[in-house]
Amino acid sequence: MMFLCLQISAQQRRKTIPQRRTMASVKKGTPQTIKKMRETGEDGFIWYKLHQGNLYGAADIDGNTIIPIKYERLHYYCSDVAGTHYFSVWTGPYEGAYTRRGRCIISPDRHFTSVCIHSKETESGEVFLHVIVTNNFGEIGLCDIKGNQVVAPGNYDLNIVCSSEELTYIYSSTVNGLYGAFDLNGNLLTKPVANWNIKVYDDKIEIVNKNRSGKFEKRYIYGSYSEDTRFDYNNYDGIYRPFKAIKSISSSSSSSSSRTSSSKTTGSIDSKKGETSDFPLVASRKYRIKSTFMGEESHAFSGEGYVEYKGNKIIINFGFTTKEYTLNQPPKPLLGFLRDAFDVDVTYDGENGKLCVIDLENTISIEPIGFSMNLGYVVEK
Repeated sequence: MMFLCLQISAQQRRKTIPQRRTMASVKKGTPQTIKKMRETGEDGFIWYKLHQGNLYGAADIDGNTIIPIKYERLHYYCSDVAGTHYFSVWTGPYEGAYTRRGRCIISPDRHFTSVCIHSKETESGEVFLHVIVTNNFGEIGLCDIKGNQVVAPGNYDLNIVCSSEELTYIYSSTVNGLYGAFDLNGNLLTKPVANWNIKVYDDKIEIVNKNRSGKFEKRYIYGSYSEDTRFDYNNYDGIYRPFKAIKSISSSSSSSSSRTSSSKTTGSIDSKKGETSDFPLVASRKYRIKSTFMGEESHAFSGEGYVEYKGNKIIINFGFTTKEYTLNQPPKPLLGFLRDAFDVDVTYDGENGKLCVIDLENTISIEPIGFSMNLGYVVEK
């Protein structure tokens, strides 16, 4: 009985003892400041790079956020060759693209390792904008300018072809040098079957192959073809706007001219023998590139680009790719009655050949021997 009373008494004392509560002290972290850096693109576009911690975003000239601060890298890209202006962003290895006004075209969440916006202009001035994307397997696909997939990534290169004679279509080329075609809706017109060229008309597809004897063989696939499409290739949100790059100022306050400099002098190039010769192609002038061989036009290498000189090399720079020719000896006059007509011994990709270069009335043409490049008429004088 006494033991029971002692136990009850002990329990009552425990109830009357006030309980102490342990409170964890949590300090609120100081929010990271947003650093704001003014940037000016080569096209004169003013914007602010936003930096918070390890992440980046962008704001417009008025300070309004146009790209959220959530990307590991950010770069403003403008091409005076393609006339395009846009932001590239990265999350880890994956790239995305935004317009200058902040509309997302391709999100890094789509897991493309490369995103590049291209433009193609017809002779009538119509512009086709499209996005070339590459995944981690090196497969290349094509999207319209709003990011909608047109051609799924595959083992080919893709390019949009515009011609006054043909329909506008998507040109594909494979690693083994065969060419095929898709229409602007992404429908396969023909598998890669041509080793030389493909042309698409409204009533047929022309397939050109070069046989072992060097002769061209043509065959046709007849049908009804159209440029009508549900996808958007038009100028979107100010992405396309041709411009001349502004002059950049170095730390020593000396200015250097941009690639669109309108110099009237020819280029100077060194040969392997150490001799320096004038070359008829004007450095930093924009040219329209057309690919032909023995009068047959090929779309394998076309677009707009600049001519550059480095030592004994002639470099055709497209912005997204270059083609480099090594001069083996000084240019030799080709025809006496034409101004600036040369026969040039060059090496390209380890193979020797010749380039026949003619400059007549501001028109530069190169007839390659063994190569597939032809430099067409001058876009800028």
